Amino acid sequence: MFKPTAFVLVLMIAIAIIPSPGQREASATNAAPTNTRLALKNKFVGRWSSQITYSSGEVVDDGVFYISDGTEAVTDEVSVLHSLHGGPVIGYTMSYPDRIEIQISLGGDRVAHYNGVLTSPTRIEGRYFVTGRPQSHHRRAHLRGNWSEAGSITPDEDGSFQAQAGGG
Repeated sequence: MFKPTAFVLVLMIAIAIIPSPGQREASATNAAPTNTRLALKNKFVGRWSSQITYSSGEVVDDGVFYISDGTEAVTDEVSVLHSLHGGPVIGYTMSYPDRIEIQISLGGDRVAHYNGVLTSPTRIEGRYFVTGRPQSHHRRAHLRGNWSEAGSITPDEDGSFQAQAGGG
């Protein structure tokens, strides 16, 4: 026995549940700006050749940083691999100014700290120092001025570093 009411009811439920082609396109279009926004948010992703100028004036080639997106759950994290010091390690980015903080263990409780600002789309400039222990990036994130004000940091080595995009 065919009941027209039951047929109409099943048809209405199917129409409500199954998205139309226009709805699928709208969903894809709405998803794209979010993904693009996340990709554009982290300007540090890429290959960066690095150079350190120690406080003594000595300039050394510091190898290459390979920076990639970190976990999606934490938008301010990046994964950093250094051509000389290894990794991967976690780096932290802040949007204003476009800052990055990276700590790389050098072994024997020594830690290299790179704290930089994106000065152009292809250049990072900042402070470099080595300490006997890691520092919390959240503690330094609120400080202004000299990076070495972040707690009781007594660097073994210090200076500035520059990184150029695409180099190495």
